[in-house]
Amino acid sequence: MFSENPWAGEFSATLWTLRYEVLAYAGAALIFFSPLPWGRGAKLFLFVGVTAAYLVVRSFWPDAPAMIESGLRLASAFTLGMLVHVWREKIPVLPWPTLIVLPVWIALGSHPLAEVFLNLTLASILFAVAFAGLGRWPTGARLPDWSYGIYIWHYPVMQVVLYWYPAADPLEVAIYSIPVTLLISAASWSWIEKPSLAGKAGLGRWLELAFKGMRPSP
Repeated sequence: MFSENPWAGEFSATLWTLRYEVLAYAGAALIFFSPLPWGRGAKLFLFVGVTAAYLVVRSFWPDAPAMIESGLRLASAFTLGMLVHVWREKIPVLPWPTLIVLPVWIALGSHPLAEVFLNLTLASILFAVAFAGLGRWPTGARLPDWSYGIYIWHYPVMQVVLYWYPAADPLEVAIYSIPVTLLISAASWSWIEKPSLAGKAGLGRWLELAFKGMRPSP
């Protein structure tokens, strides 16, 4: 598709991450349903272990297959999210941690450890914006979550713009593609993602009962 575009043949360059996302959720499910005591301490150990493995691969295995390097890199970010979730009642949601991790990330430059501090920087900023109520400053907790739709659809929308208007400069591509992407993302959230998430708790209970050899009550 889009064989005449600057990035020929690319429907959506962002889709390469979905294989790792599926693997991450499958791994999280195995952890959740395993008989092992996966408490807060185990989640911290998992994050530290995966992150250390990524740093070792980046530092000592420069020719590592992309599946291994990218898998460990993204697993570090994924397990950081798991860690924040299980410790959510203990972690103060404030913007001040950003003042610590942001300079460290900048100072590390191209060092492999910079990736870890980049994740910490992004996490501290995003959670502060979403949940930190500083006086009367509004938070983003009640905003509709269009982020996944934007992530999935922005690239193919830009490709369509370039297909119909090959001479478009970056500003023109943005002017045409941003509102269309937002509309598609809003529709995806309202009609697909939000209704699907509404059934998450019930499906989780069913899976837990099924895993224990029990049938869910009607």
